[in-house]
Amino acid sequence: MYQISTEKKWDTEYYHELMDKRIISSKKAKEIRDELSRAGALPYFDNNYDWAVLCIAYCFADGRATKADKLEDPEDAKGVEVPGFKTCFQDYARLWLVLLSDALFEVKQGQPCSKEDLYAYIQKLWHTGAVELSRSWQRCKNFKSNPDDDLAARQLFIKELSDLAAKSAKSFQGEIVKNSDSHDVTIESSETGSRLKSALIQAGIHVKELEFLSSGVRYDIYRLRLHKYTELAKYHKAVCAALGVESAALHISQCTNGEAFAYDLKWLRQSEAWQRLGADAFGKALRQYEGRLVLPVCVGVDDQGEPHFEDLTEAPHVLVGGTTGSGKSVFVRTLLKSLFDLSKGRDKLEVAILDPKKVDYQIFENEEDLWEERILDDYDEMYEFLKDCVQESENRYETMKEYRVTKLAKLPEIIRPRYRVIVVDEVANLCDNHPDIEKQLTLLAEKARASGIHLVLSTQRPDAATFKGRLRSNLPSRIALKVQKHTESKIILDEEGAENLLGKGDHLIKWNGGKTYFLHGFDL
Repeated sequence: MYQISTEKKWDTEYYHELMDKRIISSKKAKEIRDELSRAGALPYFDNNYDWAVLCIAYCFADGRATKADKLEDPEDAKGVEVPGFKTCFQDYARLWLVLLSDALFEVKQGQPCSKEDLYAYIQKLWHTGAVELSRSWQRCKNFKSNPDDDLAARQLFIKELSDLAAKSAKSFQGEIVKNSDSHDVTIESSETGSRLKSALIQAGIHVKELEFLSSGVRYDIYRLRLHKYTELAKYHKAVCAALGVESAALHISQCTNGEAFAYDLKWLRQSEAWQRLGADAFGKALRQYEGRLVLPVCVGVDDQGEPHFEDLTEAPHVLVGGTTGSGKSVFVRTLLKSLFDLSKGRDKLEVAILDPKKVDYQIFENEEDLWEERILDDYDEMYEFLKDCVQESENRYETMKEYRVTKLAKLPEIIRPRYRVIVVDEVANLCDNHPDIEKQLTLLAEKARASGIHLVLSTQRPDAATFKGRLRSNLPSRIALKVQKHTESKIILDEEGAENLLGKGDHLIKWNGGKTYFLHGFDL
């Protein structure tokens, strides 16, 4: 709430005061507008308020507006001027005042705010939005093979803005209303929210509150609050039956923020309402990478479409399992593509692909970091290669011992060998056709952890016969796509859950023995 001089919280006169104060941008925000305009990335603005609103709206769409640590402080107020709030926001001034005020109160954590606080906040949003738009423009330029291809960069830039706007609009489309019946339920004002409410009640769940949170990539996400602890797993089948959906269409898990007696519900939308995770989405995800991982890989996107990256050197070996049609091969190709693209030009990587089917990985034949510029498909040759890798690992350890270091990265750069990533497609098939191969894989899994040699093994037959304990126990990173049985999920993840996945590339990840989390895969 706003605190005014008379110690009141609000009055009409104060509203008019809020409308009249001028807004001034930072010098940097002005310079960025000029830069983007010259590059043709922005339409021509014959005023300053359209540019101000674009920057402010970008912060809201990008989720920065209510996160103080995501907002940058302008160094000055020496840019361009908008005469007042009404001038800036035009016919939507009242709506923007509500939106900005609510966000400001959240940033200030409920503390009384002044007119000066509001305008300082607007200036910060204007500055931050301009800086982020500039960074986005540079990423779009850098992503293209020819940095001088401004037309292609402009197309990417505009598309990213459009995608962000669409995503932001979708997240606000479910209006939250109060229901005054005996269960005191809060639901999304829509047919789907009403159906979910009815299903929960029919299943015998005494609901305190049901809140629509957002529309994710494929699921609508709700927060369910109960009066007391309830083992909701016992009600899952009953709720799905009441909804008339399969069990994979509804996921119930403990609330992510630790709130007592609260749960997160994810309800699958119709496929025509899913966000498309194709080549464009994949390219955008890679452009968002700003980390400093040694061997970065994109392992998918979360419910809100945000990409997740992991470091293969921290894996250090990965098992990928999933039934036929689960999207396993597509996932591995995506993993490889991100590894090649994000490591390109760094001269530190070599990737060996062992593909007995001779089909799935042909797209990588021209990658500069592909081992010997070819894909291995002969069983005897693959065995000899793995045997050589075991010896190579021993040689690396001898060098590390000589230099008294424990990791490859600590060796002097002039003598440091490349990281080697070995990708084995359908490892069960490989072991069936050449029994001695399993021994070499096991030796590498046991001994190559710190020598910079990493395994990525995939299978559609996750069973104890395929992955004996010795090999499996040395693959600490696990990725499970859809499987048929809970026993198969346990083989991959050491826990159940993958049998309930939708398929379509959805997967569970446990990286280097950490906590299991859910992601969507790309459809490439």
